[in-house]
Amino acid sequence: MFNSQPIKSPLARRLITYTVLFSIFITLLITALQLYRDYNTDIKTIHSELEEIEQVHLSSISAALWATNKNLLKTNIDGIIKIRDMQYIEVRDKQQLWAQAGKKTTGNTIQRRYSINHPLLNKNVNIGELTVIASLEGVYHRLYNKVWVILISNALQISLVAIFIYFLFHHLNTRHLSRISGFLNTRDLLLSNEPLTLDRPKRKPDEFDTLVNSINDMHIRLHEQIEKVNQQRQYLAQTLDSIGDAVISTDTEGNITRMNPVAEKLTGWSINEAHGLSVKKVFNICNAITQEPITNPIEKVIENAEIVHLSNHTTLIAKDGTQYQIADSAAPIKDGNLILGMVLVFNDVTEQYKLRQAFNISEQKYQALTTIAPVGIYYVDQQGQCLYVNEKWCEITGIAPKDAKGDGWTKGLHPSDRQRVLSDWGKLVTEGVAFKCEYRFQQAEEIRWVLGIAQTNTNDLGKIIGYIGSITDITERKRAEAAVLVSEQQLAEAQHMTHIGNWELDLAKSTLKWSDEVYRIFEIDPNKFEASYEIFINATHPDDREKVNTAYSESVKNKTPYTITHRLRMPSGKIKYVEERCKTFYNDKGGPIRSTGTIQDITQQVNIEETLRRSQKMDALGKLTGGIAHDYNNMLGVILGYAALLEDTLSEQPKLAKYANEIHRAGERGSKLTKKLLSFARQKPADTKVININTLLNDEVNILKKSLTSRIKLKYELAEDLWLISIDEDELEDTILNICINAMHAIEGIGQLTIKTLNEQIKPIDAQLLKLEPGEYISLSFADTGHGMDNETKQRIFDPFYTTKGLRGTGLGLSQVYGFMQRSNGTIHVYSELGHGSRFVLYFPKTTQLATKAEIQNSDVEHNEVQGHATLLVVDDEETIRKLAQTILVSFGFKVLTASDGQQAIEILNKELVDLIITDVIMPNMDGYQLASYVQEHYPKIKIQMVSGFADNRHNIDTVPALEKNILLKPYTSGALLTRVHHLLREPSTQEKEEMPDVQTILLVDDEEDIRELFKLNLEKLGYKTISSCDGDEAITLYKQSLENNCPFAAAIIDLSIPGGMNGKEIAQEIRNIDPNTKLIISSGNSGSPEMTNCQQHGFDAAIEKDFNREKMKQVMEQVLSVE
Repeated sequence: MFNSQPIKSPLARRLITYTVLFSIFITLLITALQLYRDYNTDIKTIHSELEEIEQVHLSSISAALWATNKNLLKTNIDGIIKIRDMQYIEVRDKQQLWAQAGKKTTGNTIQRRYSINHPLLNKNVNIGELTVIASLEGVYHRLYNKVWVILISNALQISLVAIFIYFLFHHLNTRHLSRISGFLNTRDLLLSNEPLTLDRPKRKPDEFDTLVNSINDMHIRLHEQIEKVNQQRQYLAQTLDSIGDAVISTDTEGNITRMNPVAEKLTGWSINEAHGLSVKKVFNICNAITQEPITNPIEKVIENAEIVHLSNHTTLIAKDGTQYQIADSAAPIKDGNLILGMVLVFNDVTEQYKLRQAFNISEQKYQALTTIAPVGIYYVDQQGQCLYVNEKWCEITGIAPKDAKGDGWTKGLHPSDRQRVLSDWGKLVTEGVAFKCEYRFQQAEEIRWVLGIAQTNTNDLGKIIGYIGSITDITERKRAEAAVLVSEQQLAEAQHMTHIGNWELDLAKSTLKWSDEVYRIFEIDPNKFEASYEIFINATHPDDREKVNTAYSESVKNKTPYTITHRLRMPSGKIKYVEERCKTFYNDKGGPIRSTGTIQDITQQVNIEETLRRSQKMDALGKLTGGIAHDYNNMLGVILGYAALLEDTLSEQPKLAKYANEIHRAGERGSKLTKKLLSFARQKPADTKVININTLLNDEVNILKKSLTSRIKLKYELAEDLWLISIDEDELEDTILNICINAMHAIEGIGQLTIKTLNEQIKPIDAQLLKLEPGEYISLSFADTGHGMDNETKQRIFDPFYTTKGLRGTGLGLSQVYGFMQRSNGTIHVYSELGHGSRFVLYFPKTTQLATKAEIQNSDVEHNEVQGHATLLVVDDEETIRKLAQTILVSFGFKVLTASDGQQAIEILNKELVDLIITDVIMPNMDGYQLASYVQEHYPKIKIQMVSGFADNRHNIDTVPALEKNILLKPYTSGALLTRVHHLLREPSTQEKEEMPDVQTILLVDDEEDIRELFKLNLEKLGYKTISSCDGDEAITLYKQSLENNCPFAAAIIDLSIPGGMNGKEIAQEIRNIDPNTKLIISSGNSGSPEMTNCQQHGFDAAIEKDFNREKMKQVMEQVLSVE
């Protein structure tokens, strides 16, 4: 039996240690949990007492404080301070401390403040505050007193339990484990079959019984395994002797320990002879080619613990001198990381070596042939792996031979061709389809095109064993093809840009070819229709077909080229103009064989020429009407002036005064007529304003309905949010009425006129057709259900004096419309078909200006206001006009001098002191503008009023823009003349204006009208002008306009918060982008916002509060505007 004495068990020692440590941990944990529970209980008690104070004592404290009863307050807080853990209580209001108790300290406390409210008129009024501070020191003291009692009692309890567990575990487990350990450590298990038993009473089997049974079972199986190992050792020796390869094993010194029969045969040594000898002596090897000895692999295998393979040219020299070609390998014999020896395995490959040598010779010959071949050659096995490529293949592809092996050759394929090449190669492999493909190899710096061809390679049985192929470099051919393609594309692009197409007619084969541009000109899809003479002649305008046929026939007959211009009619009815050129070639016998030619779309050129012709007509007519209106205005001025004087003189003779009034009314009607003539003659609108067409149409609806009569229904289709335009409103009204009246005459019986407005974005391609600049436009269209127009009428409707109404028409209506659209930088287009009505579309450019509400003021002043003793100089080449003006002005107390031209006026100025000059524009010798320039230069204090019946375009109005803007048009009334004189005499002169200090303008941006008005009033009191805006978009537009007008704002005051769009910071950033030097002031009612307190960090120069303190505002404005 094994030794059963107790031994010192490490397991027992660890069990005691772990039990003690665990007991200590549990003791501390339970103690901490109990202390934490007591701590939470005390804290909850304090909070409960604080809530009780609020519920019980707060009302009485409130009553005492309201009554200012300090004694009652003292009594209440003394009662509270007696509550456990209460440390300090005080009652105070905003002015003073009313009562306190206890000592106020910092540290571990709980503080609660109660708002003291007193009911007054059904509302709670705050009258003070109660502060209660509870100390946690008492809680901590009570816990400290408990901790040792809890700790000791818990430690005692847990220690007793741990001791009991230890003795119980020793009795049930530890002593048996010691017995098992002794059995395993003291017995030679391989020599004894005695089983393991434990000294314990028999009972129901447990884990120890299972363990004992397992150890005994393992003991039995160990003996059985030893027997099996002995049997396997014998079997392995038999197997080694039966292996077909030669096997030699050695120890770590390289001495032979075993050899199988094959090794004995090849080496000529028996195992008995070789046992213990060095493997170098028995395994004698050399190089088959050089016969030089080969280093034996023993050292490399033993030292590096790696497998070693010898070269393909290894020769084994047997003991008797016989030589064998062998293939061998040597490997270490290892037990884990321990090297026990080496095993050498080799076999006789003499026959294979001879065959390989013959194959190498054949391959060298094949290599020589492929090297000099002018094409790239490659060989691929059944799996698609490349085995061989020649030098030419590498030269063409730029891929090295080693990189081409396997599937490496595919990596050089151009990415765009790879899938196609592999797909065609797959068809060769799976379907036997011959591989012939043009593809690209992508080198580092260039791309090479190749023509690849491949076929199968089969053995004697017809089985596919691989694929052989070639590639031919076709890069130069591809480059030439690309150059031809580029040349064709450039020719096609050039034809497209110039709208010139070419065609060729083969008269022998009766075939016709068109270039792409010819198809585009004829608007024919080349994928649906082939070129034919029938298509060409059908597209030619019916009126021009005979001319075209005759031109070609005469050209062929006379053997001369021809050039002809004719029209094409598209399926849509659109007319195109083309210029066609043709030349015919003949054979030796003089017979025509082919004709070539070009056809050019010249529609745009024809339209431009037509527009130029029409503009020249309008210009000539404008000059004619302008001259007539000028002379007519002079006569009307005399009539109206003297009629006004007669009315004043005959005021006491009603009958005669009535005659004078009729003369005056007739003169005014004549004045309106001349205004229309002047409008027709002007090159640009006289008085433009920003309007909304929808608003104008709605205002004019009643007039238009009356003009159209009840038989024609007027229908509006007006776009929402229509853009604004800058236009002469009176001329637009005349235009709308003119087109509506034309529509009325075109509609026979009952019909309809539809007026439509639309916002349109004109793209470049549409702009070219409409003869407009690309951009944003407002279209105004008139569509009627009248009888329509033919093409000839459409071409002439805008010509002056052309009419289809006979004696009812003047031929000037649409001419005036056309001139108005030209002056307005717009255009008009007409769409009409006989029997299908007409549609006129007017395009107006969108304006970025804002619509403004004009302040309407009386143009005339009361006569009794125009009294004075100023000296006036009237300059006019018409004597009647001079006398009329002199008579009117003298009657109101003015001293009036007269001159017939500019030179005479200058002579008068050299002698007389003049306050105001009234001068006509068009005069002989020196006209009004020249006189005005002279006066402004030499007499800057004299004020000037320009008068004209027609201002022609001989003068550059930029020289005197203010005078041009305020010109007084003939015929004028005495009231209009007196009003101008009155205003001019009150205004400062040019010199006085220059000497006056500039008034700075401030931009106000705020969404609230009241705020804007308050800013405006204060700033105007401080001497500033203001312009207001309610949102960011309007503010930015106003700022841009101020820069365009060279009147920039001195500063901008911007509200911080503007709902519905950009806020103040975003508006400031946009303005700063437009003008980096601008002065920006932030405005807000929230003076504590970051933008107000640190305005410069947020992109502003200063900040103004909305308290409208004028003195503060003055300081801020002066500070900001003083900085350059």
